[in-house]
Amino acid sequence: MRICHIAPVHGAIPPTGYGGIERVIHELCSVQARAGAAPHLYCSTDSTIDACTTSSIVPSLRSRDLQEDEAGDRPTNTTHLRWAVDDAIRQRFDVVHLHGPWGYPMIDTLLDADVGVVASVYSDTGEPEVQQLLGRLPAKAVLVANSSSTRAKAPQLPWYAAVLEGVLVEAYTPRLDGASDHLAFVGELTRRKGVDRALEVARRSGIPLRIAGRPRVLDAAPAVQEAHEAFLDDLWREHADTPFEYLGELGDARLELLRSARCLLVPIRWPEPFGRVMAEALALGTPVVAANRGAVPELVRHEVTGFVCDSVNDLVYAVKRVDTIDRRECRRSAERELNMDRVAREYTPIYREAIRRAGAR
Repeated sequence: MRICHIAPVHGAIPPTGYGGIERVIHELCSVQARAGAAPHLYCSTDSTIDACTTSSIVPSLRSRDLQEDEAGDRPTNTTHLRWAVDDAIRQRFDVVHLHGPWGYPMIDTLLDADVGVVASVYSDTGEPEVQQLLGRLPAKAVLVANSSSTRAKAPQLPWYAAVLEGVLVEAYTPRLDGASDHLAFVGELTRRKGVDRALEVARRSGIPLRIAGRPRVLDAAPAVQEAHEAFLDDLWREHADTPFEYLGELGDARLELLRSARCLLVPIRWPEPFGRVMAEALALGTPVVAANRGAVPELVRHEVTGFVCDSVNDLVYAVKRVDTIDRRECRRSAERELNMDRVAREYTPIYREAIRRAGAR
């Protein structure tokens, strides 16, 4: 069975910053290669993954080296996808694994060539436009949700499976002998991610908070960016007396922040489809205190690996009780339930189903 992955080219693989989908693709390809599957990856030219063979024609859209071509046009995901699909057909891959919605317009082309298609969904499927997009996919495409929550928000769609995401657990060295007395927040500095709630928890609990995240909204219109900057300016000013430190956007350095934290604070307001930072924290032995939204209950076992909370009051109470959580059990939970090896195993029969549906070789 010859497998290829088509990644979007928003960022490099592995990403230099955070990059959720890019890290999923990197780690899944690494595990599949280690298991002997020899996957191929279509990605941006500034990607540096060495676990599998790669092909690329354009730099990532966020690359500092991105230049206009001779015609004055910026290379796009569409340029990348059309080339990748044509090459995947020419190379006679049995299965194309599409990550995210960017490749969906090319599914018919693949199926017409008898190539199996797996479409992994990482989006908020509660959004009507997402449901409409997924509802238009050909019946032969195998639709996979990244969590049971993602699947449950759109039960009318022709899902084949829900494969809970994971992380390459062995890449995360845990700290199991206690931690510094600070809370950690890692993510977008937005209301939907709850950075303002995190600061409120720090203020009310008196426990210092360390924040890592982008100071701007990527790929946003100028008006959106200006509104976001105003939100942050007001937030920092409002919490001038709150014990917190903003560390900027962190790449791999986020791991030490998580590893040394009393807990990871995830006070989200939106139905997060997965929440990779929670899996990373647990793999590092760090408990998670999170709002009861989206896939949180699939990752966090209440009062075992953290606390699943229904209000800010609950969050404040939980961070004061978090030393009752066994950090070793957090790590064991990640090894059992959030391991990328498990993800790769679950995808193997899904690839076979895609081949069967397409009538592929």
